Amino acid sequence: MTNEDINDIKIILNEQLNSINLLGKFRLPPKLEGYEKLRTIYEDILECNKVMMEIVNGPVGGIEKLVERNK
Repeated sequence: MTNEDINDIKIILNEQLNSINLLGKFRLPPKLEGYEKLRTIYEDILECNKVMMEIVNGPVGGIEKLVERNK
């Protein structure tokens, strides 16, 4: 994995996070059928994206440091 690959991953994750945040701004009426399921799906996707960002950026250098250590 090259630095370019890592940067591409970061860009994709940031784009996904922006899309997820945009979805979260839509205020659906709580009485809408399926509202809770949609909200749960949104929250799960958001949490998954945060975990992926942590893996990539990580407190100890993330994936970049991992790649360097494995060279």
